[in-house]
Amino acid sequence: MWQTEDFWQFSLAVYKEAEHLCLQLQNRYAMNVNLVLLCLFLQHRSFTLSDKNIRALVSTLADTESLLQSLRALRRQTKAFDLVAYQHLLSGELALEKRQQADLIACLNTQTLVQAEGDNLYLYALALNPAMPHQLKTILSKLQTETKFDQGQNDNKFQDLS
Repeated sequence: MWQTEDFWQFSLAVYKEAEHLCLQLQNRYAMNVNLVLLCLFLQHRSFTLSDKNIRALVSTLADTESLLQSLRALRRQTKAFDLVAYQHLLSGELALEKRQQADLIACLNTQTLVQAEGDNLYLYALALNPAMPHQLKTILSKLQTETKFDQGQNDNKFQDLS
């Protein structure tokens, strides 16, 4: 069974390395960062998502995604005039992000996955953006490169998270 805390710790490490790319995917292409991170998490463990898996995971986020987007918009508006409120909203947003991750793992634990090399991130992007703009392909490629999990040098920072 997949564990929420393993995914959370992995996400913290990866997001620290590639925050700017994750936010581009979120802001330009409406991709959910938690699902982007889950795609990478599974790839790191050599599991490939199917279209059916991706649809189930996207559906799992439906309840919290609109709330998260509203909270994020309010937080951004608040930043300019009330830093205390901004920090409270940021904490709430982070708690909701963690809730989404728990929901994704709960869904994942009901799915059948294939242990094989695959590009989960590309499949997720394709599900949302069938035309697959060139800029999106470029961001996906950069994200894959910046979070490469080859054995050796980069894998050491994730060794405790596997």
